[in-house]
Amino acid sequence: MRANHGFTLIELIIAIVLIGITVAGISTSLFPQSRQSAEIILASRAAELGHAVMDEIISRQFDHNSGALGGLPVCISNNDPLADGEKRCTSPGDLGPEDAETERQHFNDVDDFHGLSGNVSDVLGEDLSDIYVNYKVNISVYYDTDLDGKPDLVSGDRKRIDVVVIDPQDNQYQFAVYRGNF
Repeated sequence: MRANHGFTLIELIIAIVLIGITVAGISTSLFPQSRQSAEIILASRAAELGHAVMDEIISRQFDHNSGALGGLPVCISNNDPLADGEKRCTSPGDLGPEDAETERQHFNDVDDFHGLSGNVSDVLGEDLSDIYVNYKVNISVYYDTDLDGKPDLVSGDRKRIDVVVIDPQDNQYQFAVYRGNF
């Protein structure tokens, strides 16, 4: 009699079970790494968006009552005496866009962005939600002359700009910069 070569049914079942266990073990060890990879991509996009928004804001003049060329002439704080021809800086309670500035492309100073939140748009007000899907941006601007990260009750020579970018997983990325009145 000749011996048959090959595998028995039991050997095939054992091999399939072992391959299944191995594949399951490998996939469960790779799953956390793929999630971390996605988080890195979301964080990179949030950083890119935060820097773009911050660049747009700090490219504006300090205050609508200060000069457009580097802020000269400067506006005067509420605590300082006012000389002839000088203008006061916007009071802390009036930060935000002026009445005529209803569209983002008309914003001319940093505090016009105060209170702006929601979907992402570019400098011309064009919606970018197809590029930054489910990202949100919250912006606050306030006087912070003593650099303590808390709003001052009077106008001063520094405004702090806080930008918070929220990614699709609701992670928050905070950016802050100071704009001086000089």
